[in-house]
Amino acid sequence: MSSSTRRTRGRAETTKNASDDKRDTSPPLPHEGTHGGEFECFVREALKDLLKGQRDLKEKVETFEASVNNSLEHIFERVEKLESQNETLETKTKQQESVVEQLAEKCNVLERFSRRNNFRLVGVPVSSGENCINVVSEILKNDFNLESATIERAHRDGKGFRGKPSHILTKMLSYRDKVAVMVKAKSALSEKDYYIVDDLTKDDLREKKKWKAEVAAAYSRGEKWRFFAGKWRGGDGVPIKFSDKA
Repeated sequence: MSSSTRRTRGRAETTKNASDDKRDTSPPLPHEGTHGGEFECFVREALKDLLKGQRDLKEKVETFEASVNNSLEHIFERVEKLESQNETLETKTKQQESVVEQLAEKCNVLERFSRRNNFRLVGVPVSSGENCINVVSEILKNDFNLESATIERAHRDGKGFRGKPSHILTKMLSYRDKVAVMVKAKSALSEKDYYIVDDLTKDDLREKKKWKAEVAAAYSRGEKWRFFAGKWRGGDGVPIKFSDKA
């Protein structure tokens, strides 16, 4: 073989080797070959597990939601039942309150009637060994000129207040005698240190004091009101309607 031929063959082999060097020698992609199949299988299994987990979670959520709806429905039913029972109880309570008010008013009327012949002598000093009937009898005789009036009972009632002596609670045998005393009481005792007031029930006394300012205003206008049978009344005896007064 000639030298020129050897040179030509050498160049050709060099060119072939260079071409071989330029071939793609990078590793196969994951989807190619054995390793690619294993990865694809792994991804598929992972997706299956994920989908199954989602289905399980959805079922649990739906079950929980159904349970909550069930509970809420039961609660709503209970609330409606309790509201109905509460309305019934409120109605009964109002009825009972009305009955209690009526009974209280009747009791007050009865107590007022039991005090019908009574009056209270206020401000009379306590003396040792006093006889309250004699004390009241002397006052009626000297200040009221009522010698024939009969006192059924008389005694000190309660404790003194702020250093003042306790009242002498007096019951007259006759209602007419009690009225005669009450009519003259203001003028007869105007210059005395003691005075006489009606023996009111607690409810009536509270009602009397409640309109103190309105009564004072009426007196300043020249209107004469009197408290009788649990109400402030005008000269005609008709109860005053304070809600109608300015």
